[in-house]
Amino acid sequence: MLRRKPASRRDGFTLVELLIAVSILLILAGLTLGIVVKSMVLVRKANTERTMLKVHERFGKEAQRIADEVRNLEPPPLLLEAAAGDRRRARVILHKLLLKWSFPMSFDEIQANTLLAQAIFVSEGHPAANYFRTQIGSLTGNLEATNSICAALIYERLGGLDDLSGAERSTQTFAAAVFPVLLDGFGMPMRYYRWPLHYPTAAGPNLVERAFPNALWGTDPEDPEHLLDLTRPENIAGWADIPMPTAGMTCGQWFQANVHPLPQRPIFAPMTLVSHGPDMGGGTNDLGLTPNDYFMSVSNPTREGDNLYSFRSRIRLSGQ
Repeated sequence: MLRRKPASRRDGFTLVELLIAVSILLILAGLTLGIVVKSMVLVRKANTERTMLKVHERFGKEAQRIADEVRNLEPPPLLLEAAAGDRRRARVILHKLLLKWSFPMSFDEIQANTLLAQAIFVSEGHPAANYFRTQIGSLTGNLEATNSICAALIYERLGGLDDLSGAERSTQTFAAAVFPVLLDGFGMPMRYYRWPLHYPTAAGPNLVERAFPNALWGTDPEDPEHLLDLTRPENIAGWADIPMPTAGMTCGQWFQANVHPLPQRPIFAPMTLVSHGPDMGGGTNDLGLTPNDYFMSVSNPTREGDNLYSFRSRIRLSGQ
């Protein structure tokens, strides 16, 4: 009797089959990881925007309060002298000074603000300038070192820190002192600019300018009548030619030295919060800040990379 051989059985996969299976799994894992990473970035961006909205609401309300308050204030004698007796122009200067004192950008500026406030309001100074001086004591530090701390100190003064979650706030040590900082969704301290300069250039509008209509590029929300525009002949007579108490310094020079530069034409410069992340350009989270770059000049293209910018702090002034 002939016996039939039993059919051969395979006890495993061949090497080729294993390689195919592993390749498929790796492709699926890569696709899944990409989706997860992209989702995490979107979540962090959303968290950043949510934190910025909280901060902007407080900043915007304070800016509006100052704008309302200054309409009824009697300018101090020194500012009236700076404005050649013109109360409207003196109020514009006072408005800008109150914003500078209420929204300091560095420890160095806080110290300078205190001295200026004491010079203008006799010896007691101004409460806004005095508040930040009491928070930092005698510490000094430039924009790059202390800007992110100042953003949190402003928010703290406006009563906002308690509204933030643990992921939106942290602390930073400077000169052995511990200060609060505001964090974006990527865990990086947020910075801000009070009056960023952004001129239209031959290369076209930059990131800041693209956030606003062209019609706003020639406006100054604190000076709607262009009383500080030294390119207008009617503003030069009786103001820029009147010497200040500082010997050899005109009013315009005094303003530029103590408040901010007067550009060739007025500009719409909204208070701007800046988030460090995400930053793919160059593999760093550096915004390119320098110790004296108080005006966020945008000639450096790294500052227009893929960092998140937000411009809502004084959106009321733009009518958007």
